[in-house]
Amino acid sequence: MREWGAVIDGRPVSKGNSGRMIRRGGRVFRVSSDAATAHEAHARRFAMISLPSGYVPIAGPITLECEFRFAIPKSKAKSVRPGDPHVSKVDRGNLLKLLEDALKGVIYVDDSQIVGGDVRKCWGERNETWVRVVAIDE
Repeated sequence: MREWGAVIDGRPVSKGNSGRMIRRGGRVFRVSSDAATAHEAHARRFAMISLPSGYVPIAGPITLECEFRFAIPKSKAKSVRPGDPHVSKVDRGNLLKLLEDALKGVIYVDDSQIVGGDVRKCWGERNETWVRVVAIDE
């Protein structure tokens, strides 16, 4: 079984829908925010440096497990603990979308290979993303 796991530092950022569209050569593209683009590049670089030399991206079906942790602000220090669900305004699906795109071509060939997994959004001691990719033996 092939697997990869890491903790990516930094506040999880949502890919989101910026609403800005550009047209190039007859095609229309959605433009991501600068923060999303920078965080995606950070996650991609982190994944690349964490791999052993000669690593080949996983080609078959995989599962993706991740936990997006948000540092507890002082204003909430008495009401929440690390591990409590984070229900504030950041969409889980858009957080996942950014992470899937960042790992595409580095850890696995394409995000269409993801056939299962688990995603959590919670409070933590630091801003970070825990991620684990496991190849499914066919």
